[in-house]
Amino acid sequence: MLLDKVENLLSRMDQSPSTSMLIDVQPAMKALIANDLLEHLDMDMKVYIAFCLREITRITTPNAPYDDNIMKEIFRLIVRAFKNLDEISSCSFSKRVSILETVAKV
Repeated sequence: MLLDKVENLLSRMDQSPSTSMLIDVQPAMKALIANDLLEHLDMDMKVYIAFCLREITRITTPNAPYDDNIMKEIFRLIVRAFKNLDEISSCSFSKRVSILETVAKV
């Protein structure tokens, strides 16, 4: 799945990467905030998207990667990712836990 590749790339990036690295990830950053992804009906897909967006937020800290309205949508998506934390057999369970751990640290 393409999101797996994006997730893998983002998770290997250091915080505050070079300008050229940020330029390279711009297409992914734009694609991840498309309405059809942010409003996707599949909860597991939403978790994958939230995971990638969490990575983008980590990478670009202390600067916000998106405007305030988009950041609100991202935070809503991240909070929704916690909804089914009790479903330990879910294919997205480990991603949900990882997102929760990151939010707990911040």
